[in-house]
Formats: sequence, structure tokens, C-alpha cells
Amino acid sequence: MLAKQDVQKLLNQAAVKLAGASNAGIKAELYDVLTEFFDISGSWYEILQVDGTAYQTDYVVGVTEGQIIRLGPVYTNSLFTTNALYNAAKLASPGGNLGQFTPVSASMAIVGKVVLSNLPNAPAAMRFVVIKNVTLPTTHDQTPVGPDWVLPLWNRYILDGVLGKMMSTQNKSYTNDTLGTYHLKKFQEGIARARTAALAANTNGAQAWCFPQNFRSQSQRGYLNVSTGNDQRF
Repeated sequence: MLAKQDVQKLLNQAAVKLAGASNAGIKAELYDVLTEFFDISGSWYEILQVDGTAYQTDYVVGVTEGQIIRLGPVYTNSLFTTNALYNAAKLASPGGNLGQFTPVSASMAIVGKVVLSNLPNAPAAMRFVVIKNVTLPTTHDQTPVGPDWVLPLWNRYILDGVLGKMMSTQNKSYTNDTLGTYHLKKFQEGIARARTAALAANTNGAQAWCFPQNFRSQSQRGYLNVSTGNDQRF
């Protein structure tokens, strides 16, 4: 969840430069800015631990927070039939030979449904990486539901997005086309930086694995039996 103090800090910073803008209006713009930020950068993702079943290609997956927007890499470790066995072995022998999580071809045409391209002939521990985005708030304060790390890390660029979009709105007390263009350009720079961070090699414990450098969304359909989630941060 976004920390209240981080949201309030951004609201205060924006209000200083947006004369006459309401907190409700700024929060609404913040949701749109975060949506664009995560959609393009792919910097918010969750690793789902899935126990792959022999002769099953379709899996339904869910996340602990936010919403899935597309599928990232999918990995399998054929040395272990379940994630519970892999995790127990990793805990018992941190430096032991636990095999590698190797990438496999998969896709997701229907959000939340993953299909493996090749039919597995044995059960195996799998990891699905799903790219996420913010969701509409259900609380009365209308604060978007998003990760707590985004504002501390990317505050200046998120603020640029809010300022740029609101200043580009015509016939408002805070309308300023020149400054709006400037802030939107800085916002796009922030998205590019966040995307670069997301594409950089990131490891998971002792078993090194990373996003392919040509990381991109894929599509098709898919069904699930077991999963647990872990947010990854930059």
C-alpha cells in the first residue's frame, strides 16, 4: 500500500504549484499517472510460486495486491516437483546444488490465465512473473492502491507526471502549457529509468535468474493449482 505520509507529501508538493487545485483532483490525476508509469515501465511485478502438474498447460493465477496487466517470464525447476520441496531444500542447504530455474515459453491472452506452450511430462516447481498495475481505491480517502516503494523511489518523476498532466488541462487556474510540457518530458524520463531498472538483472536468492533483455509481454490463455506471491522492488 502507498504510505499515507508519502501520498500527503506529494499532495503538498503538487498543491504549491497548482493554485486552486483540490486534493481530490490531484489524487485522481495521481491514479492516472501511476497507471501510465507501471503500464509502460513494467517495474511492479510479483513472482508467483506455482506447482506445475504433468500434462497440464493451463493455470489461473492471482496477486496479493494491485492487478495483473500482463505476463512476464515463466521459469521451471525440474529437479523439484513442488515449490515446498525446493524451498525446504534451499533452507536446509543454502549453498547446495538446487538446479536452475530455466525459462519456458508461456503466454496470457486472458488476464490471470497462463498457458504453457509445451505440454510438461512431469510435475515441477515453477515461477510465474506477472506485471502489475494500481487499482482503484476502495477506501473513502481515494488513495490509489499501489506498492509502498514507488513514491520514495520515484517521487520526483511521479510529481512531474501529476504537474504535467494537470498544467496541460485547459482553462484552469493552474494551466501552463510551457511548464506542462516540461514536466511531462521529465515524467517520461522517469518512466524510462524505471523500465531500465526493471530490465536489469535481478536475482532470486541463491538461484540466479533474470529478466531476458528482450523482456516484453506475451499473450494467450490459460489454469492454477498452487501459488504464493512476493513483491519485488527496485
